[in-house]
Amino acid sequence: IDALFDIERAINRKSAEERLNIRKEKSAPLVAELETWMRQERAKLNDIDPQAWLAHVLKRIAEHPPPEATGFDEGSGAGRPSSSKRPPSRILHRRETIRRRLLRRL
Repeated sequence: IDALFDIERAINRKSAEERLNIRKEKSAPLVAELETWMRQERAKLNDIDPQAWLAHVLKRIAEHPPPEATGFDEGSGAGRPSSSKRPPSRILHRRETIRRRLLRRL
Protein backbone atom coordinates (compact mmCIF):
# COMPACT_ATOMS: atom_id res chain seq x y z
CA ILE A 1 0.00 0.00 0.00
CA ASP A 2 2.88 2.36 0.77
CA ALA A 3 4.32 1.65 -2.67
CA LEU A 4 0.98 2.61 -4.25
CA PHE A 5 0.97 5.88 -2.35
CA ASP A 6 4.56 6.52 -3.46
CA ILE A 7 3.52 6.03 -7.08
CA GLU A 8 0.56 8.37 -6.66
CA ARG A 9 2.76 11.06 -5.11
CA ALA A 10 5.21 10.76 -7.98
CA ILE A 11 2.53 11.21 -10.67
CA ASN A 12 0.59 13.91 -8.86
CA ARG A 13 1.21 16.77 -11.35
CA LYS A 14 1.28 14.77 -14.57
CA SER A 15 -1.41 14.72 -17.23
CA ALA A 16 -4.33 12.29 -16.98
CA GLU A 17 -2.98 10.17 -19.82
CA GLU A 18 0.47 9.91 -18.25
CA ARG A 19 -1.04 9.00 -14.86
CA LEU A 20 -3.16 6.28 -16.48
CA ASN A 21 -0.15 4.78 -18.29
CA ILE A 22 1.99 4.82 -15.14
CA ARG A 23 -0.82 3.27 -13.10
CA LYS A 24 -1.24 0.49 -15.66
CA GLU A 25 2.51 -0.11 -15.71
CA LYS A 26 3.40 0.20 -12.01
CA SER A 27 0.26 0.18 -9.86
CA ALA A 28 -1.77 -2.57 -11.53
CA PRO A 29 0.71 -5.38 -10.69
CA LEU A 30 0.90 -4.20 -7.07
CA VAL A 31 -2.89 -4.10 -6.76
CA ALA A 32 -3.16 -7.59 -8.26
CA GLU A 33 -0.59 -8.88 -5.78
CA LEU A 34 -2.43 -7.18 -2.91
CA GLU A 35 -5.73 -8.71 -4.03
CA THR A 36 -4.19 -12.19 -4.14
CA TRP A 37 -2.75 -11.77 -0.65
CA MET A 38 -6.05 -10.46 0.75
CA ARG A 39 -7.98 -13.40 -0.73
CA GLN A 40 -5.49 -15.85 0.78
CA GLU A 41 -5.80 -14.21 4.20
CA ARG A 42 -9.59 -14.20 4.01
CA ALA A 43 -9.55 -17.90 3.14
CA LYS A 44 -7.49 -18.56 6.26
CA LEU A 45 -9.97 -16.64 8.39
CA ASN A 46 -12.92 -18.52 6.89
CA ASP A 47 -11.44 -21.76 8.22
CA ILE A 48 -11.88 -20.51 11.80
CA ASP A 49 -15.06 -21.46 13.63
CA PRO A 50 -16.21 -18.20 15.30
CA GLN A 51 -17.79 -19.92 18.31
CA ALA A 52 -14.72 -22.06 18.95
CA TRP A 53 -12.52 -18.99 18.59
CA LEU A 54 -14.63 -17.01 21.07
CA ALA A 55 -14.64 -19.90 23.54
CA HIS A 56 -10.86 -20.11 23.29
CA VAL A 57 -10.43 -16.36 23.83
CA LEU A 58 -12.82 -16.27 26.79
CA LYS A 59 -11.00 -19.23 28.35
CA ARG A 60 -7.67 -17.38 27.95
CA ILE A 61 -9.15 -14.26 29.56
CA ALA A 62 -10.42 -16.31 32.49
CA GLU A 63 -7.01 -17.95 32.91
CA HIS A 64 -5.26 -14.57 33.05
CA PRO A 65 -7.37 -12.19 35.10
CA PRO A 66 -6.05 -8.68 35.65
CA PRO A 67 -4.17 -8.17 38.91
CA GLU A 68 -6.27 -7.18 41.88
CA ALA A 69 -6.06 -3.48 42.56
CA THR A 70 -7.49 -1.68 45.52
CA GLY A 71 -6.84 1.71 44.04
CA PHE A 72 -4.99 2.84 47.16
CA ASP A 73 -1.35 2.67 48.08
CA GLU A 74 -1.05 0.15 50.90
CA GLY A 75 2.52 1.16 51.60
CA SER A 76 1.86 4.76 52.55
CA GLY A 77 -1.05 4.04 54.88
CA ALA A 78 -2.34 7.52 54.11
CA GLY A 79 -5.26 6.28 52.05
CA ARG A 80 -4.09 8.19 48.99
CA PRO A 81 -4.80 6.81 45.53
CA SER A 82 -1.81 4.91 44.24
CA SER A 83 -0.10 6.20 41.13
CA SER A 84 1.32 2.75 40.39
CA LYS A 85 -1.98 0.86 40.18
CA ARG A 86 -5.02 1.35 38.05
CA PRO A 87 -8.21 2.10 39.93
CA PRO A 88 -10.73 -0.76 39.80
CA SER A 89 -13.04 1.21 37.50
CA ARG A 90 -10.24 1.44 34.90
CA ILE A 91 -9.65 -2.31 35.09
CA LEU A 92 -13.34 -3.04 34.56
CA HIS A 93 -13.49 -0.53 31.72
CA ARG A 94 -10.49 -2.21 30.04
CA ARG A 95 -12.04 -5.66 30.45
CA GLU A 96 -15.31 -4.44 28.90
CA THR A 97 -13.44 -2.81 26.02
CA ILE A 98 -11.64 -6.08 25.28
CA ARG A 99 -14.91 -8.03 25.49
CA ARG A 100 -16.65 -5.65 23.03
CA ARG A 101 -13.75 -5.89 20.57
CA LEU A 102 -13.82 -9.68 20.71
CA LEU A 103 -17.56 -9.81 20.13
CA ARG A 104 -17.29 -7.45 17.13
CA ARG A 105 -15.02 -9.95 15.39
CA LEU A 106 -17.81 -12.53 15.19
